[in-house]
Amino acid sequence: MSKGAENEPGRGGTLRTWLVVISAGFVLVTALTVVGILLCRPEPRTGIDKEVADLLDRVRPLSLLERTVNEVVSWLDFRADPFPEPDGIRYVLSDARSLNADAVPTLLDALDDPCPEVRAAAAILVCDIPRAAPVRDPRLVRELVAALDYPDDQVRYRAVGALGTLRRPEAVEALADALHHADADVRSRAAGCLGDIGSPRAVLALIAALGNSDPRDRRVVVYVLGNVGDLRALGPLVGALTDTDDTVRQMTVQALGKLGDTRAVEPLIGPLKDTEETVRSEAAQVLGKLGDTRAVLPLIPALADPDKGVRYCAAWSLGKLGDTRAVEPLIGVLADEDVYVRVTVVSALGDFGDARAVEPLIATLADADDRVRRLTAGALGALGDVRAVEPLIRTLADEDAVVRAAAAEGLGALGDARAVRPLCLRLDAAAEANTVRAAAARALGNVGETRAQDFLIPILAETNEAEEVRAAAAEAVGKVADPDRAVAPLLAALADPRSHVRQASASGLGRLGDARAVDPLVAVLTDAAEFPEVRAAAAWALGELGDARVETLLLPLLTNVSEDASLRAAAALALGKVGDPGRVFDPLLAALTDAHYRVRVAAAEALGELGDGRAVEPLLARLADAEEFDEVRAAAAKALGELGDVRAVPALERAAGDRPRAVKAAADAALRALRAHPNACP
Repeated sequence: MSKGAENEPGRGGTLRTWLVVISAGFVLVTALTVVGILLCRPEPRTGIDKEVADLLDRVRPLSLLERTVNEVVSWLDFRADPFPEPDGIRYVLSDARSLNADAVPTLLDALDDPCPEVRAAAAILVCDIPRAAPVRDPRLVRELVAALDYPDDQVRYRAVGALGTLRRPEAVEALADALHHADADVRSRAAGCLGDIGSPRAVLALIAALGNSDPRDRRVVVYVLGNVGDLRALGPLVGALTDTDDTVRQMTVQALGKLGDTRAVEPLIGPLKDTEETVRSEAAQVLGKLGDTRAVLPLIPALADPDKGVRYCAAWSLGKLGDTRAVEPLIGVLADEDVYVRVTVVSALGDFGDARAVEPLIATLADADDRVRRLTAGALGALGDVRAVEPLIRTLADEDAVVRAAAAEGLGALGDARAVRPLCLRLDAAAEANTVRAAAARALGNVGETRAQDFLIPILAETNEAEEVRAAAAEAVGKVADPDRAVAPLLAALADPRSHVRQASASGLGRLGDARAVDPLVAVLTDAAEFPEVRAAAAWALGELGDARVETLLLPLLTNVSEDASLRAAAALALGKVGDPGRVFDPLLAALTDAHYRVRVAAAEALGELGDGRAVEPLLARLADAEEFDEVRAAAAKALGELGDVRAVPALERAAGDRPRAVKAAADAALRALRAHPNACP
C-alpha cells in the first residue's frame, strides 16, 4: 500500500474535523448574532405586549438555531445520533395560559413574522384566547392550515382546534380538507370540530367522510353525526349499518338512536341478526328508545338470543314499548339463566299491568336471587291483583330483609285488610330490621285500617325509636288514626331533633285534617332556621287543612326565587287549595315558567286545582313543549283534564300517543275526565 493511500483516512478525518469546527463556528456566530439582535432591540414593551413578545421570541431563536444545526448535521450526514430538536412552538403554547384579549393586536402583528413557527404559534394563540375568535383575519386560517403539517403532533392538534374555534366558512372548508389529512389524530379532531360547528356544510363534509378507508375515521364520524342530530345524516347512517367494521356498525346504531327518527326502525331490525352481539344488543336497546311498536315482533325472537346482553336489551325495550303482545313472551323468559335478564323481565311485567303475569310472578317469589324476589314483590303490588296478597304475606318471612321490606310495600299497594295483622307483627318485632318495620308502617298507612293505630301510635310516641321507623309511623298515623288520639303525639313529634321525623309529622298532621294543627304548622313554616323540606311539609299540610288565612304567608314564599325549590313548590300546591283565584292566579301562572322544574310541576297542578279557565292556553304550551320535563308535561295534562275545557282535547289526544309513559298516562286520564265532564266534549 502506498504512503498516500495510507494517509487517505487521515486526510478525510482532518476534513471532517474541519467541517465540524466550521459548522460549530457557524452555529456560534449565528447564536451570537441572535443574541446581538436581542440586545440591540428597541426598549422592551410593557404589559401584555411584552408578555406576548417574550413568548414569541422563545420560538424565533430556537427555530433559527434548530434549522442551522439541522442543516450542518444533514451536510455531515451524522444521522446515527439525531440532534435533540427543541420545539419552540410547543414550548410557547404550553406557557401562554394567562393571555387575554389584550394580546390579540400583538399576535396579529406576529402573523407577518418571517419565521413560520412564530406565525403558527401566533395564529393558534389568537384562537385560544376567549372572545378573540370573532377576529376576522384571513391570515389566521392560512397559518393554521400551514401548521397542520408541522412535525410536532401536539402543534397539529392545537391547530385543528383553533380552526374549529374560528367557525368561519373558510375554517370549515379547511376542516373538511383535514378529514383527509395523513395524521389520524388530525382527522379525528377535525371531525369533532365540524360536529361542534354543526353547519350544513360541516354535516355534508362529515357525511362524505363516511367513505374514508380507515375504520377509525368512520367510527369517529358516525359518533359525531349522531351527536349533531342533523336528519340529513339519516340515510347515510342507515347505509353504514352494513359497514365491514363491527364497531362502526355498533356506533351507527347508537347514532341512529340519538337522531330519534322512527324512519330508522325498519333499518334497525336487520342488525338484530348481526354476527356481532354488541351490534345486536345495541339495536335491541335503540329500538326500545325509539318507541315505535313496529319493533315489538322483531324484538321477541331476541329474547332467545344466545348472548345475555342481547336478551337483556330486548326485554328492556319490550317493557319500554308497553305493547301487550310482549306479555306472554316475557313470561316465557322469567326463568332465564341470567339474573339481570330476569330482573328486567319482572320490572317490565309489573309495568304492563296485565293480569296474565300475576301467577307467573307469584311463582317467581321463590327465585334464588334476592334482587329478583324484591322486584317481584314490587311488581305484584303494582299489578293490584288480590291473588298476590297471601303469597306476599308469606314473603314477609323471607330470609332477606330487603325482600321482606318490598313485600310489605307490595301489600300496602294492594290495600287488602288481610295484610294488617301480619304487617303489625312485623312492625312490632323488636328483632326485625328497621327498614322492614318502616316499610310495614308505610304499608299500614296505605291499607288505611284504623285498628293499625294501636301499633303505630306507641311507636310514634317513643322518642328513642329509630328515625326511619318513627317517621314512617308519623306518616301512617295521619292516614289511619283517630284525630283525638293522634294529634298530641304528632304535635310532639313536630319537635323531634331529627328533621325527617319533623317532616313526616307535619305531613301526618296535614292528612289528619285537624284544625288544632294550624298554629303549630304556621310556626314551623315561618321558622327561617328550620330545614327547607320540613317547612315545605308544613306548607303542604296547611294547604290540606284548608285555612285561607295562610295565603298571606304562602304567596311571598312562592314568589321569592331565593327560597328553596321544594318549599316554593309546596307553597304553590297549597295556594291551589286555599288561595283566592283573584290574588294567586298571576303568581301561579308566573311559576309555570319558573327555572326549577319542581316549581313548574306544582304550579301546573295548582292551576288545575284553582279551576280558572285562563290557565288553559299556558298549560297547553307546557304540554306541547317537547323540551320540557316529562313531569311538568304530565302535570299540565292532568290540570287540563281538571279544567274541563274542550280546547285541550286535540293536544291531549296527541300527547296520548307520546313516547314518555308518564305523559301518555296523564293525557289518557285527562281525556277520560274531559269526556266525563258535563258539557265538556262529545
